[in-house]
Amino acid sequence: MNYLFQEGHFTLPTGPWQDCTVNILKNPQTGASLVITRGAIPQDSTLEDEFEKQWQALLPQITDLQQSPRQRISVGPNHLIRAIEVTSNFIRAGHHHHQHQLAAQPEGSQTLLIVTYSSMKPFTREDDHEWQLVKASLALTGQDDR
Repeated sequence: MNYLFQEGHFTLPTGPWQDCTVNILKNPQTGASLVITRGAIPQDSTLEDEFEKQWQALLPQITDLQQSPRQRISVGPNHLIRAIEVTSNFIRAGHHHHQHQLAAQPEGSQTLLIVTYSSMKPFTREDDHEWQLVKASLALTGQDDR
């Protein structure tokens, strides 16, 4: 199996490989970041369960959490990708964090995909607009959303 990344690809050695990579994209002009993380959803678990586990692991490291209710949304060009969305503000290591986040499970997989738009400053209208563009353009490999 070939493993693809932005700069190229390589053939994976034989074995049950699991993609647990993290991609971090930064905008030096605005200070915003887009972070894409991947993890496994155990067979006996759900997208909601694993997203909650991620938050439970973070809670001891943060203070002053303010969070919107989690919403079920549909994203992508044709709104065919089901996801969970939440907006949060909190303090971690003495720094304020503001983030929009969505969690999705690509069809036919046990993969948890989390996309986070974050900033150390409160979001502007432009930040919110950028987040809407990310959600509207999200396409998952193997999931027809043309």
